[in-house]
Amino acid sequence: MWLRNADAQWHQMITHLLRTHLFMEPIAVATRRQLPSLHPLWKLLSPHLRGILAINTLGRETLIPVGGVADYVLSIGGGAIGHVHLMQKYYKSLTWSSYDLPRVLEERGVHDAEQLPGFHYRDDALRLWKVIKEYITDMLKIYYYSSKKIKKDTELQAWIRDLHDNGYPAREGENDHGFPSSVTSLEELTHLLTMVIFTCSCQHAAVNFSQMDAYGFQPHSPSLMRKPPPKTKGLANMEHIMNSLPTMDQAGATIGVVFDLSRKFDDEPRLGEFPERLFTDKAAEDAISRFQGDLHKMSKAIEHRNDKLKFPYTYLLPENTPNSVAI
Repeated sequence: MWLRNADAQWHQMITHLLRTHLFMEPIAVATRRQLPSLHPLWKLLSPHLRGILAINTLGRETLIPVGGVADYVLSIGGGAIGHVHLMQKYYKSLTWSSYDLPRVLEERGVHDAEQLPGFHYRDDALRLWKVIKEYITDMLKIYYYSSKKIKKDTELQAWIRDLHDNGYPAREGENDHGFPSSVTSLEELTHLLTMVIFTCSCQHAAVNFSQMDAYGFQPHSPSLMRKPPPKTKGLANMEHIMNSLPTMDQAGATIGVVFDLSRKFDDEPRLGEFPERLFTDKAAEDAISRFQGDLHKMSKAIEHRNDKLKFPYTYLLPENTPNSVAI
């Protein structure tokens, strides 16, 4: 329980809040600041950045200020000296390379399905990564038929420079966060956009919508422990455990928060759904249709696998995955 409690602090503040919500926010700001709405990159990114600014503003006002919800339901608590300080420390060494899913899985040694079967997040995430990358490649080839075209796109390059200089600057005591100062090829731009769209849609879905299953029963993964773990064997009896677990009020508040965060709304577009139809030319519409077809095939494959599982892994089904960070 104490180990899971420590993991809960990391999951909520780093894996979820910082690495999806907050780290993607500069993308949303720079896209609105540097790209006109007619730009293909604006049209491509807009559905995946739709909810970030609104939900992050709400989070800063209610979840993480001093005296906010996080102070009440997380062991680390403490506002600026607790969970915020943890995020500040982690952010100093956070780099864009850590969003390269295939590379990260290989570095962790968990990329081989034969050596590590049953890692459903890896299997579904890699499928989505591949489908998203193919979709982005199809779309970019319509508008950038050569690397020269990318280099000469002043609005695109201004977007990149704004993010390098203002979105992810290397301040004193921090490493360079690894965001490029320019892009010069289709491959570079495709890789960057794959990381952005995968994170805003798929990665957020995986780490957010699983929260009720993880934290809905607090002894399974307590967000708060009121006593430190005993240092002597035999002291962790039922009385000590019950006095360590959250109070009923604290547990109720936690369950209420994760219930809200895990809800899906019917009017929230899912991955591959673009009701605003920002692209209207035939080539782009064909690329979107192929993307939707690939997602449908992936859903069928996941459902076929899940039929054989006692506990189906559904968090990365495309129809369960919103386009954007929105809750």
